[in-house]
Amino acid sequence: MVLGPFLRNMALATALSVACAAGCYHFVGERTRSFAEVQSSFTPSDSWVLDRDGFPLESLRTAHTNRSLDWVSLAEVSPSFVSQLVGAEDRRFYSHPGVDVFALTQVSRKRGASTLTMQLANLLARQKSKNAFARKFEQIFEALRLDARWSKNQILEAYVNMVPFRGELVGLRAASVGLFEKSPAALDKTESALLVAMIRSPNARLEQVAKRACALLRENDCSSTEARARETLAAHYRLQRQRLRVPVLSNSFIVKSGGKSIQTTLDARIQEAAMSA
Repeated sequence: MVLGPFLRNMALATALSVACAAGCYHFVGERTRSFAEVQSSFTPSDSWVLDRDGFPLESLRTAHTNRSLDWVSLAEVSPSFVSQLVGAEDRRFYSHPGVDVFALTQVSRKRGASTLTMQLANLLARQKSKNAFARKFEQIFEALRLDARWSKNQILEAYVNMVPFRGELVGLRAASVGLFEKSPAALDKTESALLVAMIRSPNARLEQVAKRACALLRENDCSSTEARARETLAAHYRLQRQRLRVPVLSNSFIVKSGGKSIQTTLDARIQEAAMSA
């Protein structure tokens, strides 16, 4: 009897706090970057030298803090991955304004209160407060601003390109190619569940990843999921480098492009013939 009013008061206080944040977020903090700015500033760790027709001549690793590949659009992502991501991390993603007040007021919950938008705000933050409370408040502010200025699909697209998965793999393309040797569009339900299971704790033990993936799939028998997790995670990830076709010149191309992939006027067939000769 006493707990009910307490929870209602807590919910009201939280709602008022979020409303206050919503009222002043336009005037606090750094300017929110547009989706186009974030997308254009994204630089993969592996850059490509392309011929005049867009055919890859050589790949070079230009960043060593993480491993990421080219930006993936939401249209290129398996629907199974998207549905499992939203279901596991933010069920009310399409209805809340960037912050889920209901999740914030839950006293007992299996999932965290951070929405996908709040997680993205944290990934995009250039500077983060050392104080945990201040950092969470900054995430709320920025999540509200992102939701007001970006579409839901843009938020999801940026998130899947920036979220860490396992080890040094960052972004869905690097994770799907590196762990399953597949494009993000070809991920099946089990592979999608394993990847989503890594997000909460990227370097969790194999058994923990398999258990969480099994729960996402709502399987009674987890043996097949555990076997797939063991097959995938026991070995080192696989990202193949394109074989050398443009000696010496590639480094110069990449440096001049600022680390991004660059299209040249070279013809791959002529270059191949020259290398063979």
